[in-house]
Amino acid sequence: MTNKIYIYLCIILINALTYTLLNYNFGVIQKTSIFLGYISLGIFGILILKKYLTWFVMFMFNVKLNDYNKYIEKPRLLIYLIFLPLLFLIISQLKIISASDPFLTQLIKFLILNSSIFICCLFLGFTWTEKFVSKFIPDVEETLQKVSEHKSLAEEKKHKIFEKFRQFEIIDDDIELDNFCSTFLSLPLKVNLNYSQLYYFHYLYKARIDAKMDLRKFIEYFLQKNAKPFDYNTIKKEGSRQKSPKNQVFLNELFNEI
Repeated sequence: MTNKIYIYLCIILINALTYTLLNYNFGVIQKTSIFLGYISLGIFGILILKKYLTWFVMFMFNVKLNDYNKYIEKPRLLIYLIFLPLLFLIISQLKIISASDPFLTQLIKFLILNSSIFICCLFLGFTWTEKFVSKFIPDVEETLQKVSEHKSLAEEKKHKIFEKFRQFEIIDDDIELDNFCSTFLSLPLKVNLNYSQLYYFHYLYKARIDAKMDLRKFIEYFLQKNAKPFDYNTIKKEGSRQKSPKNQVFLNELFNEI
């Protein structure tokens, strides 16, 4: 059914474009574009209303909704909530194109708005295809799951770092966990580390967590005990000179747990 809709829409659009090129008339083009927009709005509106009104009536009469699948309908409804109002907005913009505009301006506006209508129709129509169910939804779910897992893992690592920093008195006792997690590697944090220790901390962080973390950028997120920033040239010199900084054991222990 959806494929037929696409074919009909393409035929109508091709004919409309051919007519436009052969015999341009502002009033005809504007009315035709608006008409096609409302036709598209009506088709996809009826598709969703028919399904949901049927389910509503069945629900009110205590009939089991055997064909309702929330894993399909929720993503479909989300796309509808985005593109159906957008389609209506685009049609409204077609109405305000002025006949007094230069020909090229009119043509560009019609091209952009009609193309936008077609794109909205593609997205709305896609929600009724088998590919939407079998390919699109699983792919999006997998991507979101990976993002969620990565975020959770990052928070867990911050918790471990906070615990070790408190255990070895690297940070002040008055710093709370929530505050630490929100500021770590975002805002400067005062730490009880010398240059060689911070250099080694960066070495482990880069090796175990983020290989792209640059030393110059890394030290911007830390302050010395006297609240002064760490100097890049000094930390490079101290770090290369001391291969085994004092108290490096706790840093190894920290990253082994992470």
